[in-house]
Amino acid sequence: MLWFQWPPLNNRSIVCTHFNRLECILVCSENHPRLGDTATIDEILQESFTQLVSRATGMKEYHSLIDDVLGERIIGLRSKSVMTIANSISSTELIGFLPQTFVDYYSSSIKLKKVATPFTIAPIQFYLMYNRASLNNSGFAELIEHITKKR
Repeated sequence: MLWFQWPPLNNRSIVCTHFNRLECILVCSENHPRLGDTATIDEILQESFTQLVSRATGMKEYHSLIDDVLGERIIGLRSKSVMTIANSISSTELIGFLPQTFVDYYSSSIKLKKVATPFTIAPIQFYLMYNRASLNNSGFAELIEHITKKR
C-alpha cells in the first residue's frame, strides 16, 4: 500500500519520507465585489471563509497557523472536498486558502483570483508512506524508486 499525507508518521513498519510541499494562497472569485488583487487583514476579516474539514493532525496544525493570523475570521462554509471549496469560492463571495498548484491547474475552468496578503502561510509538507515489507515485491520497489526519482 502506498499513500500520501501531511503529518509524518513514525512507525518501524512504515517508511515515511518527505515528498513535496504545497504553497497555499488566498483566493476569491474573479468577480468578487470587494476584494482586488491585494487586501489588508482588516479587509480580509470582513469576508466569510471556507475551511477544509479533516481529522488529520497536519490539517489541525495548518488551521492553527491560519488562526494565529486571522483568528477572528468568519467561516461561511466547511467541506471535506477541496473541489467543493474551490467551486463555492468561484461562484460566491466566499474566500479561502487553496494550494497554489490546484489553483494554477484548474484556472481555466474554475475562475479564481489570487489575493496577495500582508502575511504568508507556511506550506503544507506532504509525506510518501508505504509498508516496509512491500519492498519485497520487485514491482512495488520499482514504483517507489520511480516516484522518488521524479521529485
